Amino acid sequence: NKPDSVYRYEKRQLIDWKRRDNEMVNHLKHLKEVGSLNNKSGRCSMSWLIQQSGRRSLLEKKQDKLPCSIKFISRLAESPESYRKRRIDQAIEELFANHQSLRTWVILRKAGIR
Repeated sequence: NKPDSVYRYEKRQLIDWKRRDNEMVNHLKHLKEVGSLNNKSGRCSMSWLIQQSGRRSLLEKKQDKLPCSIKFISRLAESPESYRKRRIDQAIEELFANHQSLRTWVILRKAGIR
């Protein structure tokens, strides 16, 4: 009396993580070329770069499956020391352009470093 069962669902496609990883690296390279990954006002941290990629949840949750993308982002990421150096360089350029004195305390104060 029971009717034959109907096959309703297809098998789920497995995700090709190597292909997706390569696509993500190409996407990040494109963003770098366009200039979307340049943060002039703040630090280019790893989390900021992941947020700018537009695929934040994928990169945060599947880091173990996207090793090339994470390695690429970590190479682009700026350490706190290099961020301080960049701020000091910007402060020196600004003071030099305004013909102001280049004293150490003025540079540090302009760069916002204690």
